[in-house]
Amino acid sequence: MYKQIILVLGFVSVFFFGMTQANFSQYNINNTAQSQYLNPAFRPSSKVGISIAPFSNLLNVQFLHTGFALKDAFTPRTNSDTLDLTLGKLVDNLNKVNYLDFNMQNELLAFQVTTKKTSVNFTVNSVFRSGFSYPKDLLRFAYYGNGGEEYLGKRVAFDNIGFDALWYLEFGVGLNRKIGDKLTVGAKVKFLKGIASFQTAESQFGLYTDPKTYALEVDGAMALNYNNLAALEGLQNNSSDLGAIYDSVSTTKNIGLGLDLGATFQLTKKIMLSASVIDLGAIKWKDNVTNYKVNPFTFEYKGVDVDKYLNDTSDYFQELVDSLTQLTTVVTTHNTYSTKLYSKFYIGGSYDLTKFLNVGAVWYNSFNPGRYITALNLSGNVKLKHWIGVSGNVSFYNYKDVNLGAGINLRGGPFQIYFMTDNVLSVMYPEAAKNVHFNFGMSFQIGKTKEYKKKGLSIL
Repeated sequence: MYKQIILVLGFVSVFFFGMTQANFSQYNINNTAQSQYLNPAFRPSSKVGISIAPFSNLLNVQFLHTGFALKDAFTPRTNSDTLDLTLGKLVDNLNKVNYLDFNMQNELLAFQVTTKKTSVNFTVNSVFRSGFSYPKDLLRFAYYGNGGEEYLGKRVAFDNIGFDALWYLEFGVGLNRKIGDKLTVGAKVKFLKGIASFQTAESQFGLYTDPKTYALEVDGAMALNYNNLAALEGLQNNSSDLGAIYDSVSTTKNIGLGLDLGATFQLTKKIMLSASVIDLGAIKWKDNVTNYKVNPFTFEYKGVDVDKYLNDTSDYFQELVDSLTQLTTVVTTHNTYSTKLYSKFYIGGSYDLTKFLNVGAVWYNSFNPGRYITALNLSGNVKLKHWIGVSGNVSFYNYKDVNLGAGINLRGGPFQIYFMTDNVLSVMYPEAAKNVHFNFGMSFQIGKTKEYKKKGLSIL
């Protein structure tokens, strides 16, 4: 039965949620056991923590589109409550390259034990990461056509179109250790079991329109790698295939290693500094691998030969297809390839205004396929006694996009539940949202460590 549970939760992660946020709210409430996913040096407040899906687990969902929001496609009419569709405005406001991301992490099992100096944990997670990229010129060309002055006599670049997806099971063993009274260091080693992947290794396409004859010249090249996509299709079409899918995953040689590193330093009684590097590593794909490579080609289309077209339409198009086939050579192989994890790092600091209130700042950086994302977060965090903790924050992504985040943590006896989001405005104003994020978790936290008893705080 446990086989089916792990697989069902993993596949549900893919099919029922549809991205990259930094999980600032989770980082700011850093005495929860789950905050160790962002910095393995954070100290849990409980002696023992247990999380077993589906009864208690972490569900972290993130969706991001850098290109446009729904409101960008509409303009209010003057003195009216109706809207005009303004696709031209939407297209013109796109970035040079735009990204559509979806990420999800589902905690299947977690167990943590903390002593006076040391904390040890074991976790099992289903992790899914995906991203689609497209250039601005792709939509501009589709909207304006190739007859405009900006495209005539110039190569329109459709480079950087691509899709990447990575789905794996993660088995992690983590340890953090207090060194003296000020320094805590932590590390987590993760064994990775690859389930499925899709990788755009190369993507180059361009179109040139002759300014005099309007003849078209198309050039391009592409390389794709993918693994075990049949597993996704099999479950989507027939859930009874779970056993066969589990067998393929359990025996696969698609394995990898990951590493998390972190540290905290109590600079003064009220100031704590922190830093971490998360998801260093890669997965090597060996089983059920397919590679497609389209060698560089150039094709010129001068228009339709009317006489030949009227004489025999089918022959004309067959000749056109044959010429394209001769120009574009597709090579199919089954060579191994590697996919890197989506690495990220945090640098932060917090200041205790009172025993129950602190403010903090965190600088976040991530390395997704083909791009770099940075963000700054400012927060205020209240840790009340007995049963509740609250966090509020504001973040600035790539120095322009502003998000408001919030989190609440409730505890009754050993049972802990929390809900966090890095973008409250996506719920209040969905038409303006470019990203959606929520983080929901439940766990059992037993006992309280001596350091938190000394601080007079509850388990949050």
